[in-house]
Amino acid sequence: VMLIACKRIGLGGRNLIKEAGNLDNGRDVIRFVKSVLFTTLAIELVGAALSFIVFVQEYSPIQAIGYSLFHSVATFNNSGFDIFVNPNNPYSNESMVVYHDNILLNLITVGLIILGGIGFLVIREIKRKGIHWKKYSMHAKVVISVSAFLIVVGTLLIKLTETDESWLSALFHSVSTRTAGFSTTDIGSLSPAGLLVIMVLMFIGASPGSTGGGIKTTTVFVLFCGIISAATNRSEKAFKYSIPKNLFRKAAVITLLALALVLTSTWLLLIFEPDVSFLDAL
Repeated sequence: VMLIACKRIGLGGRNLIKEAGNLDNGRDVIRFVKSVLFTTLAIELVGAALSFIVFVQEYSPIQAIGYSLFHSVATFNNSGFDIFVNPNNPYSNESMVVYHDNILLNLITVGLIILGGIGFLVIREIKRKGIHWKKYSMHAKVVISVSAFLIVVGTLLIKLTETDESWLSALFHSVSTRTAGFSTTDIGSLSPAGLLVIMVLMFIGASPGSTGGGIKTTTVFVLFCGIISAATNRSEKAFKYSIPKNLFRKAAVITLLALALVLTSTWLLLIFEPDVSFLDAL
């Protein structure tokens, strides 16, 4: 908005963008903001065009365009908002349950969530360096590796605990619950074990400089490396790079604060809403 209004971005604004975007310095702020804008528009328009193929089969062309644009924007931004209606129960709020078996829309949604969740810095690196893994920065390698690991492990664990769910559904929820919040099945029908898996994925969340929340994939990675280092008495290294020791302290603080917030909020919910079960409150 500031760029469109031709306003100067001051030092405070530059520092804010630098922190939010996980930039190394403030010199590339303007270029980064422009890159974020055009990348977002391009991905969301492509997502809307692909979603239109699905929605035009059920709605008029104008309605289908509206649904496609809304879904693409909400998905890429990991907001989890939906405007879908169950024709059998117009007043229900069932997220994407009506599209449980629609392979194309499921995969489009998963793709948009992943792109929104890995962060703009990683997207920019992929655009510049292609698929040359060795040329990626440590940040990009960590984000891609941890994200892929969580998606695969999350899918396997959800499928293992919810045997009635399809592999497509397990993949969808492994991706969506970690950052976006869409659902293609009734979450209330899942087992406590399945809900525990989902809550852990939700707690970890997306990556720095992305549209998702959570403590971030990089935080979990640094914590894991710190634990391995303490257990083996070796220096903290990843992808042949050494990890600064102060990062482990920062990661531990972030995790403990997030955990404290979750536990305190759960405790307050249980006090003020005594009819809510512990699992639902958590």
